[in-house]
Amino acid sequence: MTLLDFAEAGARGASLVICLVLMAQLLVIRPRHAASVMGALFLGAAGVYAIIATPVMIEALGPAHIPLKAYAVTAPAFFWLFVLAILDDCFKWRAPMAIAPLTLAILMLICLPFPAFEPVSRALHLVITLAMIAHLMIRVRAALATDLVASRLQFSRTLAVMVPIIAAAIVVIIVLETMRIELDATVRAGIAFMILAVCMTLALTLSRLRQSLVARVPDRGLEPATGVSAADRIDLGRLRDLMEDGAYLTDGLTIGGLASRLGLPEHRLRKLINQGLGHRNFAAFLNDYRIAEAKRRLSDPAHVHTQITQIAYELGYGSLAPFNRAFRERVGTSPSAFREQALDDGSGSEASSDLDNVKRHTI
Repeated sequence: MTLLDFAEAGARGASLVICLVLMAQLLVIRPRHAASVMGALFLGAAGVYAIIATPVMIEALGPAHIPLKAYAVTAPAFFWLFVLAILDDCFKWRAPMAIAPLTLAILMLICLPFPAFEPVSRALHLVITLAMIAHLMIRVRAALATDLVASRLQFSRTLAVMVPIIAAAIVVIIVLETMRIELDATVRAGIAFMILAVCMTLALTLSRLRQSLVARVPDRGLEPATGVSAADRIDLGRLRDLMEDGAYLTDGLTIGGLASRLGLPEHRLRKLINQGLGHRNFAAFLNDYRIAEAKRRLSDPAHVHTQITQIAYELGYGSLAPFNRAFRERVGTSPSAFREQALDDGSGSEASSDLDNVKRHTI
């Protein structure tokens, strides 16, 4: 074994150890959340890939490498699900989500009885992986714009740098494997150390932040935190006044725009809404006001002929789809069904009180 071969083996072994340690850290978190499970599955697949992606290990493992490799190729899918689970407070595991990892595994396994299909299989694997990575980048950018949890913001910033690098590495590796180019020892060692660098970055990020990233605590909703400082209480009062004046009706309102209107640094406003009011996402904070107002209008006989689309636009939504989605999440039914029920029951006063509660609980 040459020095480069020894270095490659050491880097791959270290990557496996890091992945196993991170898996254990995620799996011991209680209560268990989908993010910890998806993260553990991703780290397991990444660790397996780190050690079996060499001809020497494939030969040493024999037929046992087949199920291991089938699991290893699912790493991009589980990474995709892992990040989505972290960034989305409403993430729930659904059976169709298994399609992504199963498809990647099947694309690898189908090449065993049909070797001629291998180039197509690798191409499809690459397309699916890049599609998931593109979706992740969209979600990460959205998180950077609206997330209020400091640890998740830091995680998103790390992903914004790391994910494109991972994407480039995946493209290079799949292309080289498809072209059946035999890599020399230097290139193999370089790939091994690149994998190790990614694992170390994940270790530094997740080990420090795993509790706040994965463990969920009950949201306080609109109830302010106890023990806020006098300065925070004053700023929360100014925020309440601005929201009561209808700031939440502004189309395309951003955390930066609201901070500018308050004359506060954006990072301070994020902290105020997150730690002072318990919200983890700026969109959720806005939607509490907007949906409360929507319920009031939908329950008001004076607005019976106002189209729901018009109400959505007047409440600051750029289109009907996000309004419908936010309304269903909070009310459990569609705006049209709520209107029918509210007008039949005459419950307009109850819906009106929802908006009063939102305003009253801001400080």
